[in-house]
Amino acid sequence: MIDHIHAQFQSHFGGTQDLSVVMAPGRVNLIGEYTDFNDGFVLPMTVDRGVYIGIRPRSDDRISVISLKFDEAVTCRLGAFAQPTPGHWSCYVLGVVEELRLLGLIPSGFEAVIDGNLNLGAGLSSSAALETATALALQAIYKFTMPRADIAALCQRVEHRYAGVMCGIMDQFASGLGRANHALMLDCRSLSYVDIPVTLGDHRIVIISSQVKRELASSAYNERRAQCEEGVALFRQYDPSVQALRDVTLELVNARSEEQRLNSSHDV
Repeated sequence: MIDHIHAQFQSHFGGTQDLSVVMAPGRVNLIGEYTDFNDGFVLPMTVDRGVYIGIRPRSDDRISVISLKFDEAVTCRLGAFAQPTPGHWSCYVLGVVEELRLLGLIPSGFEAVIDGNLNLGAGLSSSAALETATALALQAIYKFTMPRADIAALCQRVEHRYAGVMCGIMDQFASGLGRANHALMLDCRSLSYVDIPVTLGDHRIVIISSQVKRELASSAYNERRAQCEEGVALFRQYDPSVQALRDVTLELVNARSEEQRLNSSHDV
């Protein structure tokens, strides 16, 4: 893939001097579906496929990005791009650029080619990999300092503000901080994490594609999150300390269930 990126960059932009190539992996989640945006615990691990970006800075403010996967190009001026359609690949790239620009970390334009070997829409977090790869590519050419956890949080904001998906932080965190041959046990409230060695021996973790495309921006994902927030609001009436579903104890659930049972018997 690195040779492929070099060849494609040469073809589209001419020369590869000062070219940097960055890759960010996709991920699978072993335990903890939908618990990340409820401040819970998750156990993702990276896969051996990802998004690759070849990037080179420019001396002016022009941005030119080519997606080889979609055979499309976007161009704009730094700080003057039109809001892309949520879910379009460019919203993840330009959203990262804008967030970093607002922090004063992007001094000029750049040119880039993007490709990868990660199946799109297969639940492997290709959008998080694209965001993370973009942030790391810009860090590579502009040499700014930003911890990986902060990069993950920035990429999560991009999902919220530009893609319209109110996701948790698991995908971006796994893509940016995951290690080979390890799972990542992440506390999504404190963002503390532990690398868990995964020694498979003769066993393998197999990802099977159903060929059903998963696009969070057009799925019921936001609806599920809203339902969880409704649940939090309900339980907070009984315990003001509840900030997320993580805080709801079994005792609180049982007490609420008993109250509903008694109310139902009174109605009868």
